Amino acid sequence: MSIFKRVEKRSCGCCLLVAIGFLLLVAGLVFLIVRAASAESELPPAYDVVLLSDQSTSMWDCDGIGTDPELLRVDATRLFINMLGADSSARYRLALLHFGGTVEQVAALTDLADATAREALIAAASHPQPLRWTDHLLALRAAGQLLNDAGQPSSQRLIVLLTDGEPAPNPSIYPGNYDETGYVAALQAAAAELAQADTTLAVVLLSDTHTSCGRRAAADWAGRWTTLAEATPGGALYTASQPAELLPIYHAIVRQMLGATAGAAQATTAVLTPGAPFVVDVPVAEPLASLILTIWKRNPATTVEVRAPAGQPVTLGQADVTVTGQGPAGREEVWRVAQPAQGTWQVILAGQGRISVWQDRLLLPTPTASATPTPSPTLAPTRTPTHTCTPAATRTPTASATPRPTVTPTVIPSVTPGMPLTAAGTAPAGGRGGAVRSAWPLWAGGGATLGLATLGLIAVRRRGPYLTGQLAPVAIPAGSALALPRDLGHERRRQVILGRRGEHTWRLEGWSGAVRLTAASRRSVTISPLDGEATLDGQPLRHATSLEDGAVIGCGEYQIRYENLLA
Repeated sequence: MSIFKRVEKRSCGCCLLVAIGFLLLVAGLVFLIVRAASAESELPPAYDVVLLSDQSTSMWDCDGIGTDPELLRVDATRLFINMLGADSSARYRLALLHFGGTVEQVAALTDLADATAREALIAAASHPQPLRWTDHLLALRAAGQLLNDAGQPSSQRLIVLLTDGEPAPNPSIYPGNYDETGYVAALQAAAAELAQADTTLAVVLLSDTHTSCGRRAAADWAGRWTTLAEATPGGALYTASQPAELLPIYHAIVRQMLGATAGAAQATTAVLTPGAPFVVDVPVAEPLASLILTIWKRNPATTVEVRAPAGQPVTLGQADVTVTGQGPAGREEVWRVAQPAQGTWQVILAGQGRISVWQDRLLLPTPTASATPTPSPTLAPTRTPTHTCTPAATRTPTASATPRPTVTPTVIPSVTPGMPLTAAGTAPAGGRGGAVRSAWPLWAGGGATLGLATLGLIAVRRRGPYLTGQLAPVAIPAGSALALPRDLGHERRRQVILGRRGEHTWRLEGWSGAVRLTAASRRSVTISPLDGEATLDGQPLRHATSLEDGAVIGCGEYQIRYENLLA
């Protein structure tokens, strides 16, 4: 019997060691899960963009001219790519589709932070071929499907559709006579699907009145494209009356994604002649997060030099300098300088031919006092809406920042190992059966620990990011029930809606619109327009924008201040 007791004690000791090791393993896994979830919540914002480029034959030849015979749409695409490629504050992926009566995928969603992949994308975009017919419906469906299949779950999504005219689909695809009314209804349904997927549609209409194609586009389709674009969150129509306006329009769309300061970008356009260099002064009068200089040159041989206020040349090897678009065949260069010194910078160009230089500035975030002695949080760049891109532009969109639903893991009850039974159906009183009987609470404890670990994972997933700060009414219509501040931090939600789709008094009776507040990270909140007209600090709210402490949201007669000491 003593031998059996010693064996039983040793067995219990081994089981105890195994249980302790198991608990340590579970604790380590919980730590790694929490750490990974924390890192995931701090990732920079992600954008998935699809550029749809009309390559119908009218682009090359309409009335013997063509609406874009110099292929400036290609330059605009490369400018778009290089501007996003120079920005490291967000994650950008871009796909390019060419369409006519069919849709050709020139490039799948490509990471623009990868210089090699970016250059391959630019090379692929530089050689378009004419495609017979024009089927916008086919193009929109293909772009939407691409985003659904390959888009990142939490990305902000944007489709930029460039076209020079009215639809002319291939009759073989649409049996019977072409019905314009039915086609427009199908386009409206496609736009509604994009809106349901929180995808912004920006339509760039090239209505060059020098051709009959452009005149028909302006007369018959400008209003329709406006309606279709504005059916999506932040969508808008941009009208280019000549191909040269494509570049500033594409530039204006990108500068909103980057969060450039309000107002039109400072732009300089000139025609260079051989001889003395052409100098563009770039004043920096206040501390900036970034200075972005975008240069387009008709002649790739034109050289570009950037000089700091002290007179020294800016070089690519500097840690605070990013340059994209350089190369013997490049006509679009983007120089981004982080936290530039105050003073007058200079862009010096030498060569010949047309050039355009845009100056964009990203302001430093305004620090705010923290309610607790914690380290100062890092702020997301302020994304301020701009209302001017070209004289014909009305709005500048970005992709809506609506997180997709998060799957919550289900807790599966742990199973406790049962005790072995004798032939009579009872557990033996001693020996090996007794050892198992002594050890099973340890296994039960391990199962409980595993269950707690699973619950911890759920808690981490549910912990954030969630909204922080509070909403304080500043002005309300007479007789409104909205009076007390709303503490978003206590609600522990990822998003809330104010206005027509809101809850209780925050439906904002008397205002037919709606805006959505979304937790972009643990410390930042974005606001997106859903319906109607809203303002942010007195400016129209056209796209997803970061909310800063003290910002005032205008919803009709309601004025609501957002307060967040952690922002």
